[in-house]
Amino acid sequence: MQEMRFPFNIFTLKNVQYRSRLTLMVSGIKMLLKTKILAVFIGSFVIVGIILLGQNLRARAIIEETAISEIGTAHKIIWDKILDSANRDLQLYAFKGEPGSGSIWALRGSRSPISAIETKKSTQIERALGKYFDSLKSEGILDHILIYDEKNTLLYHFGTQKQEGIYNVRLDVKNSENQLILASINSRIALQLAFPIFSNGRVIGSVVYAKDMDALAKRFESDTTAQILSGSDTYQISENSVEIKKTKAPSYVFNFLNSEPTYSSTEIVYPFGDNTLSLNIVKDITETVNANNATFVSSLIAISVFMLAISGFVFVILSRGFQPLNSAIEALEALAKGDMSVNIEQKSNDEVGQISLAVQSFRKTAIEFDMMKEKTKISQGQQRDKIYKASMEMAALLPDEVSEKIQADISNTRKKSSLLPENNRLFDTSEDQTLMLVEKIFSRLSKEITDQFGRQINLTKAYQRFVPKELLINLDKKVITDLSAGDHIKKNVSVLFSDIRAFTTMAEKLSPEKTFVLLNNYLATVIPEITRYGGYVDKYIGDAIMAIFTDDPANSVRSGVEMLKALRRFNETELGGYADPLRIGIGINSGSVIMGTLGTEERLEGTVIGDAVNIAARLESLTKLYKCPMLISDATFQFLQGSNNTNLSEMCRKVDFAEVKGKSEKITIYEVFAWQDKSVVDEKINSKVKFEKAVSVKNSENSELAAELFGAYSMEHPLDEVARQQVFLLKK
Repeated sequence: MQEMRFPFNIFTLKNVQYRSRLTLMVSGIKMLLKTKILAVFIGSFVIVGIILLGQNLRARAIIEETAISEIGTAHKIIWDKILDSANRDLQLYAFKGEPGSGSIWALRGSRSPISAIETKKSTQIERALGKYFDSLKSEGILDHILIYDEKNTLLYHFGTQKQEGIYNVRLDVKNSENQLILASINSRIALQLAFPIFSNGRVIGSVVYAKDMDALAKRFESDTTAQILSGSDTYQISENSVEIKKTKAPSYVFNFLNSEPTYSSTEIVYPFGDNTLSLNIVKDITETVNANNATFVSSLIAISVFMLAISGFVFVILSRGFQPLNSAIEALEALAKGDMSVNIEQKSNDEVGQISLAVQSFRKTAIEFDMMKEKTKISQGQQRDKIYKASMEMAALLPDEVSEKIQADISNTRKKSSLLPENNRLFDTSEDQTLMLVEKIFSRLSKEITDQFGRQINLTKAYQRFVPKELLINLDKKVITDLSAGDHIKKNVSVLFSDIRAFTTMAEKLSPEKTFVLLNNYLATVIPEITRYGGYVDKYIGDAIMAIFTDDPANSVRSGVEMLKALRRFNETELGGYADPLRIGIGINSGSVIMGTLGTEERLEGTVIGDAVNIAARLESLTKLYKCPMLISDATFQFLQGSNNTNLSEMCRKVDFAEVKGKSEKITIYEVFAWQDKSVVDEKINSKVKFEKAVSVKNSENSELAAELFGAYSMEHPLDEVARQQVFLLKK
């Protein structure tokens, strides 16, 4: 054992402030070692106890839920078997009869049940079926036989009945024979089996076999001690049925052993007449729940005793372990007050010995730190000058506004650094202003970079308004900057051209401002119908639109139909009365095109080139000639005749065989009238054969006969403007 004494008080000479810090440190060590560790152990045990308690509570609830579920499932299986057995008996005697004999309903003759039912006389029905019913009832097969005529009127009821009987049976026998169907006879629930009866191949009525549910319920209750209850206040299983009040077991934390009555309740829904009826299987499981509660309390008590024992054991161990450490803590408190003459007994390798070694190491480090501080001060000055120089060079590269702010920050930092007083304290708390300068510069740079990045994003989004993103996708380009002049790809697409009729004349009547407002409102109405069906606008040509569809060509036709519907709503609700209603023409063609970019590196534009584009533009212009707002080519029509587009192809009709510039052969063009009112659509579908026959005659260059056919068609359909235009063109 050694004694250590310090001949001088270094803490008093160097820094009084450090003593207070050491005092706080020692106090914290004492708190950590003596109190906090014990608190952590106790707190951990409490948390573990709470977790175990929660797990037991949850296990208790799960066991109760599982018990209720399993009991309910077992009861339902037993009940289903009882019903299935009764239903099979009804089916046996309804369709087959007793072993070795046929069904009574297969008998024919003057004394047969079929013959008696045909007379609709109660006495004959009673004579023909009375003994048969008594036999089945005595054997427990059924309790009722109901005879209905072909109009579902009750002719006779075999079985117990009230004077004014009320019946709720289901005579619809379209369902499976194995389906369990319930009926109500005199407000008593019964299992029914209904089937039709025939005479000479025609239905003469229906027969209902019924088994009272009361006997089946008693059998079920005898087997399971559970009760079958009706979910209806009107229809009951028996006259003495009483609804049991179903109460869930309480979940109070401290009410473990005594549970209120608990029931397992399983609801089963059956067809009931034209509606449904629910039956509830109810069983008292209070005893099971209470047994589970008792098991839970026993487990909880065992866990509590175990936790208390562990806590006491840990407390004893920690108390004994802290006794030698308390002496070392008292010595540290004296050192924190500056008393360097305190005796510290250094033992071999226990807690106090480790603290003593730490104090010695600290004294040595403090002396070395004072020497190193002077060397560091010179190095800091050199590094500070380098930071100032690099900051000035970087500021020169930034925008003027940011550069001026950074230069001002450098000037202020130099000024503050020059005003700091010189001191020789061991622990200097003054801050280095250079680090604050670096922080400010990076803060300003971060904001500038963020602003530049935001501007770049907005610029990219603005570019995408002029270059559709679909063009980038088709050309397999990730960003707009990847595009270059001459990028192209060959692709099968559908091209849609649309144009506003007489827009130039309309624009002459409006101011430029109103013209642009009208045009933009129109575009805002129809463009969503293009994008909704997977198309995109390739370009605007004045008031005209050129749109591209790269997937299913039928989508281009659907888009055109919806554009015309949207235009009609626009004219009715949004035109505002300051212009005449807008009319447009739409032409659609499908085929192969070259899709790519044209221009130079300074000015690029995406476009599509090919005969498919020219034909679509030509079809749009032909809508003026044929007085119909939407025409498609034969190439597009062929796609509509697929299995998924049959309805849309039905709403198209052949209009003509037109010549197209650049094509040696005529192309077949079709009118699409799916956008019109249902009455007009139906009329055009019904008259399509006549109309297209006239078109074929016109194509054979028999103008007189074609004019005669179109004239006759126009007489039958005077509102068909396209037919009237055909007559006009033939006579022109």
